[in-house]
Amino acid sequence: MFWFTLKGLTAAENCGKFSNGEVLFVGRDLQMMAFVMSALGKGHNVTVGVDGLETANGFCVARHVTVSKPV
Repeated sequence: MFWFTLKGLTAAENCGKFSNGEVLFVGRDLQMMAFVMSALGKGHNVTVGVDGLETANGFCVARHVTVSKPV
């Protein structure tokens, strides 16, 4: 399990927030962690799909992640 935020995202469904006010997402597998870290490290756009009812300690569980290059 790992946690991540997306810079500037302050609201998403019923998701809890990190201390900096940004939405905190929970990822559950190593493949997703590697995918997110690689994408964010390269400056790509990351979109997270959540179901506001599936949470871990009040934070939304990322169900899927998509990545795109900045335009």
